[in-house]
Amino acid sequence: EVWAVTALPNKNIVFTTTSNSIGMIKFRTLTQEITFGPIGDKVVPSGLRDTMFILTATASSGLPVTYASSNTAVATIEGNSVTIHASGETIITASQDGNNTYAMAAPVSRSMLVKKKPQTIVFEPISAKTLGGPDVTLTATISTGRTITYSTTTPSLISITNSTMKLLKAGKARVVASQPGNEEYLPAASVEQTFCINPAKPTITITGELTLTPTLASSNETGNQWSLNGTTIAGATSKNYSPTADGVYTVTTTVEGCVSETSAATNLKITGLEDISKSVSVYPNPMRTEVFVETAESSEIRLVDMTGRVIIKRESNGITQKLDVADLARGMYLIKVRLQGGIVTRAVIKE
Repeated sequence: EVWAVTALPNKNIVFTTTSNSIGMIKFRTLTQEITFGPIGDKVVPSGLRDTMFILTATASSGLPVTYASSNTAVATIEGNSVTIHASGETIITASQDGNNTYAMAAPVSRSMLVKKKPQTIVFEPISAKTLGGPDVTLTATISTGRTITYSTTTPSLISITNSTMKLLKAGKARVVASQPGNEEYLPAASVEQTFCINPAKPTITITGELTLTPTLASSNETGNQWSLNGTTIAGATSKNYSPTADGVYTVTTTVEGCVSETSAATNLKITGLEDISKSVSVYPNPMRTEVFVETAESSEIRLVDMTGRVIIKRESNGITQKLDVADLARGMYLIKVRLQGGIVTRAVIKE
């Protein structure tokens, strides 16, 4: 018999015979597989410039493979070339649709993670500062050269504007250097530095210096420690201190473990008054229009009323001094003579 054969789109063969009987032969297509290895992680392009790389999946049939990206904001594909645009994750799928000979291959998908680049801050320790000192320029650096942001967890002690730090109060201050990152870089790990703002060097003032009970006062309000002849005085930690012995007095100030310089020394002589009192003569007593003060050495002489108000102040180089008291009201007054060995006080009456 003679057969007439016609190929149909469904890939079956239909034929007829001379006896008009109909038969059909079905031809099977070949299978194919795609080989598509892992892509591996990528990084965001430097300077946000797009970067490209080539995909290399293959089909066992030798037919060309096509690709698709699930997240075109992260990466797009043209042919077998991938262009990266931003950080994130996308799924790249390799496909082969087949032809008259080969059936469609099973698609193969691979995940691609595009990472931001890391950056590292280097922030050297900050040396101790002294309250009242100049502003400080903070100098942390970062591997990417980007701008560093500074902040503080001790705003009562320091203030920061850009990279300039002002000292406000004594104590342990903390500065944090950070960089938040951007589309290209991950946030840097913050670095914190702790440093001392030492109290200002205290100064000592003396009140009641022409009395038998002088008082020393530190210029710093709190954290004081008084010393006598270089040895700390137990319990002497207030702003004011009433000395009870001769010697050299100093004071230091400590706040949160931050220590000031030691004050200038103050030399006091507050004992031995009985021995030196014989070197001072005051007459007449009672006094009317004038009073004489006689000393054997240089001294400072003050006439004060009973409230402590200084009425007359005179420097003497060992010569007898005459004080005019004619205009004074009647009553009791004190003449205080400061000598090298201490202070001699004489009570006098104005008639």
